[in-house]
Amino acid sequence: MSDPRRLYFLDWARIGAFALLIAYHVGMYYVSWDWHVKSPNASAALEPLMRLSEPWRMGLLFLVSGAATSLLLARGGASRSFMRARSSRLLLPLLAGMAIVVPPQAYFEVIDKVGYAGSYLDFLSLYFSGYGGFCRGNDCLVLPTWNHLWFLPYLFFYTLLLWAVLRRWPEAINGLAAMLARRLAGAGLWLAPLAVLAVLRLLLLSRFESTHALIDDWHNHAVYGFLFLLGVGLVREPALFNRMADRRWFALLTALSCWGLLLWYHAAFSESAPPPHWLRLLQRVVYATLQWTAIIAV
Repeated sequence: MSDPRRLYFLDWARIGAFALLIAYHVGMYYVSWDWHVKSPNASAALEPLMRLSEPWRMGLLFLVSGAATSLLLARGGASRSFMRARSSRLLLPLLAGMAIVVPPQAYFEVIDKVGYAGSYLDFLSLYFSGYGGFCRGNDCLVLPTWNHLWFLPYLFFYTLLLWAVLRRWPEAINGLAAMLARRLAGAGLWLAPLAVLAVLRLLLLSRFESTHALIDDWHNHAVYGFLFLLGVGLVREPALFNRMADRRWFALLTALSCWGLLLWYHAAFSESAPPPHWLRLLQRVVYATLQWTAIIAV
């Protein structure tokens, strides 16, 4: 790995995942689920398609980002210059986005949700001063916010932790890759990551709501941190990608079957008609299965 070649299929996977991300967030405007701003014509029509990509689109991004980070580290090691470069690549776009891209989103959100009547310039003065009065009950908009850019601080945090570990144990990634080569042999390629994702969802989902606020988002950290590390190790064992490719059609069929089960579950049950507890737990295992098999298929 002294001079690793670029893996272009990972680039295309990342490009495709971001394109899907854009389509998904456009769709959020039109479905019945709660979101920052809603269309007056919102309905359930698009929700089945949204549920197809919801379990795995962000997980795929973190896995590919872990692989890219691993390749960068293989070229230059865990030097201070590596972390300076990653900081400029991740934190500068984050700050620029929070200053330029996100404020209009937050502005239309407070108009839609709390009836704010001020101008955009008036809102900007509140935004950059950290105003905390845009509330619906106990739900208050924290300003300034990174909103949909939360992927950047999460990725920076995981990269920083990995870099710190490598500064202390330079061979940690090689050890991780060797462990994955053993654990993901045979049926382990399917079952081991799936089991981890299912256990995390069973144990943490009910206890830790998704916040994207970095400091209290423990279920998301467990899932995305795991997939980031999985990507870090996988890219050092290219044979595992070949094994995924050999199984991609069966993985796709499994993912689509799980999607169908999730659609039935959400059609049959609701907050007013909740499922039995055992079925709720089984649904979380099905969700995790879709999550991992879709990534294999991609």
